[in-house]
Amino acid sequence: MINQSQSEIAVLGCGPAGIVTAIGLAKMGYKVCVIANIRAHNVTEGLSERVFQALSTLGLQHTLKEISSPIPRSVSWNGIHSAANTERLIRRVSFDSALLKDLAAANIPFYPETITTVATHPTACLISCKSGKTFRTDFVVEARGRAAPLSKDSHIRGVDSLSICQNWQTSNTQLMSPQAIAISIESGWLWLANNGQGNIFTQVSVSAKSNTGSGKEKLSTFINQLVLSRPELDHITPFIEPEGKVLARSSTPLFNKYPIKDRYLCVGDAAMSGDPLSGSGIFLSLSAAFIAPVVINTILNKPENKALAEKFYFDRLQHLFYRFARVGRDFYQMESRWPEHPFWQERRAWPDQILAHQEKDRLVGSAQRPVVNGSFIDKKEVVITTEQPLGIWKINNKNAVDVLSEQLKKLNNID
Repeated sequence: MINQSQSEIAVLGCGPAGIVTAIGLAKMGYKVCVIANIRAHNVTEGLSERVFQALSTLGLQHTLKEISSPIPRSVSWNGIHSAANTERLIRRVSFDSALLKDLAAANIPFYPETITTVATHPTACLISCKSGKTFRTDFVVEARGRAAPLSKDSHIRGVDSLSICQNWQTSNTQLMSPQAIAISIESGWLWLANNGQGNIFTQVSVSAKSNTGSGKEKLSTFINQLVLSRPELDHITPFIEPEGKVLARSSTPLFNKYPIKDRYLCVGDAAMSGDPLSGSGIFLSLSAAFIAPVVINTILNKPENKALAEKFYFDRLQHLFYRFARVGRDFYQMESRWPEHPFWQERRAWPDQILAHQEKDRLVGSAQRPVVNGSFIDKKEVVITTEQPLGIWKINNKNAVDVLSEQLKKLNNID
């Protein structure tokens, strides 16, 4: 058994998933360090309210200051215009910088290094860096996102997608009200985020096989012409100018078939990444990061439950990945104007035709399943429903099985 206070755990990567995992492990008493090559993500991203609430529970004071208030979001999809809820915006450069400040506030060491190799052994892990520095740790958390090493056939891949991003600037006072806009177009979809402070960010998602041209100049011409030609943006485009270079990045959904093995666990995009249409990127990252410390603690301090913890982690990630994939598929199916276009054809069919949500949540029964029990993964009896196939253990701090039993007794008494 490894003593928590003496265990060294290295987190590779300093994005939201890596930082949240590191802070969670530190709160459990582990000695943690973060090793990462800082990359400037000059992009804007949207956050849901549940992500904001999740970050709030961690008390990340610096990070929370970099998240906007809820802003209005409008959608133009299938020729229909609607106002759809709200979202919060972050600028990743300042957001990631704030994460490092919260990491320092938690007294967790940070090493700005470029990692070259990671080797896991039965008793330790060895991490080598470009600078020549090496680290010997008890466990490794892989949080380098899409920069993490990929091996052949290690991932389930969604439809190959490319996101082309461009920043714009404006000084027009009429554009100082923040807003987000999503628009479906023949070759894909466009997202615009106006932070109300002079920066406007656009992201166009297309097929990776799309004829957008190669090279920065051709990509820049493609996105600029597309944005400036959209009638839905006529109230914005006359007053904006491109700022900085165009950015192209893969946005293909990926699921790591081996997110946990030996002394190595993946979080964030290194574990799974969804279609950006759903706006669930950071939510999926945090979903893994919140449970990773408990899984790691079980592996290190309750080895008899190692297989149980690994199954719990894999099943949770797989369930979330496919649920969000199916939600995205249903949204793509709502666009019917270009049924023959490959972009829409492929995404309307992936990942399968299983319903994302049942019309009614039906009781299936009960079973013994792994759950988070304090600081460990244990096996408990849970209630299984069609919407919660992995099981419900607690309802208002009561065992769900007991709650169900009480309800059935009441129904029998009524009869």
